[in-house]
Amino acid sequence: MKKPVVFAALIYLLLSGFGCKSILDPTINVVLIEGPTFEQSVSIFRYTGRVKNTGDGTASYGQIKIYVFDTEGTLLAQNWNWFDDNKLAPGETSAFEVVFLDEDGAIRAKMDLSKTTYKIICN
Repeated sequence: MKKPVVFAALIYLLLSGFGCKSILDPTINVVLIEGPTFEQSVSIFRYTGRVKNTGDGTASYGQIKIYVFDTEGTLLAQNWNWFDDNKLAPGETSAFEVVFLDEDGAIRAKMDLSKTTYKIICN
């Protein structure tokens, strides 16, 4: 009696390992569609932009992390924030804003904008 169950589990594992979508496991794929755009004022700088869920599952509590480096590639600062919308259904977009406090301008004096990177995290 265990053979059909084992066979079904084996088929599921093989198919999921080769990129076949399961109805029970929708794909969440949130990508950057605008930005990150650098803006600054006297004591802060920030990155803004928009993300889009191109998958077929709903993304919940997405966040973006921004990493700021100098010309040698040394990490100067990192920060994160939630997307403006808590949930992103397939095809939906959301804005984001990540703010860095830099009262004396020390980070901005050393940073290389071309080396800024980001990471998108969703549940």
